[in-house]
Amino acid sequence: MFLPFKEVKTSGSLWRYAKRLWTGLGENNRPVIIVASDVRNPNDPATGIGECRASALITVCCGALGIRKVLLTYAHEILPEELLKAPDAERQVLKVLQDQLGHADVVLLGSGLTNPITKIALGRLSKKEPLLKIDSEQFVNDNRHCILYDGVVYSTKYRDGQPETPFNMIADYGYFLIRPNCFAAEPGSSARMIILGGAHTYGTQAAAEMIFTPQGAGEIVAKFGRRQPKDWSNTKESLTGLVEVSPRGPIEKDGFPAVPLRLIQRERNIRVIKPAELSEVAVSNPTISPTLSQLYEYATYGLVRKLGFESASYCGILILTFGLYYHNFAAITSGIVFYAVLRWIHKRNM
Repeated sequence: MFLPFKEVKTSGSLWRYAKRLWTGLGENNRPVIIVASDVRNPNDPATGIGECRASALITVCCGALGIRKVLLTYAHEILPEELLKAPDAERQVLKVLQDQLGHADVVLLGSGLTNPITKIALGRLSKKEPLLKIDSEQFVNDNRHCILYDGVVYSTKYRDGQPETPFNMIADYGYFLIRPNCFAAEPGSSARMIILGGAHTYGTQAAAEMIFTPQGAGEIVAKFGRRQPKDWSNTKESLTGLVEVSPRGPIEKDGFPAVPLRLIQRERNIRVIKPAELSEVAVSNPTISPTLSQLYEYATYGLVRKLGFESASYCGILILTFGLYYHNFAAITSGIVFYAVLRWIHKRNM
């Protein structure tokens, strides 16, 4: 059965773009360690569900990329409370984090409010980048959470006149941050750290879907153009973004969605609103907790496009070889031109 050309072109391009962002994860036999935060509010039915889905998504995505060492742990398993209360806790904590996470690509789920390792990591990163002001915060007057990004507060939106509960949310915020692993014991290590946090569980899940789905990652990389800058390897390790997730549905007169944001709601929009260069990146209904077959579908389309280009390139080489063997100047010229044009098109579509 032939694959639809539109599917091959669209899905294949997204997969190949997304792989540029994912390239390097798990290389040199490094494990990918996902560190989820602990459940702090058992009375909140939404607590932790977004991180569970994010963990499933990241694990499946790594599997599709051929990464076999994917480990899932919780913050308290790495940093027990007695260690945090030790007299020389700072030194001991750093040593434990270097021993446990310094040799891996690390994905931290949850903001500094719920994940102590995220809080430590952001503290270490902010020493190198004083202008890095990003994390979740809690209002002093109540227990509501918000996102602080570049000094601006982004508060979760609720339906007018309704209790501010997870069942009445109509927009939530999250953030993603990609940097070199700040716990790496060896200088110059290529290990990466990816932090995915949110004001609430919806924002965390949205941030994960923006980075670990072909739709989201592909759109982010595509914003940098078909030909990435020469320092792309550094660029992809310094990405930071603020995302907003809202439901797709009827719009009220004031411009807000008329339906609440529910984790079981599949009709959702996720868009990057900061920084400015990524502000137009948006995806609708990204793959939620995907199966391997769904991600492999994107990978297959990317492979088909690649094989199509490569097969055509070999045809150009054969024409050139034919011309050289029979001393046919027209065939030689045609082969060279055909191959050069095809490679140019291939580069333009990478």
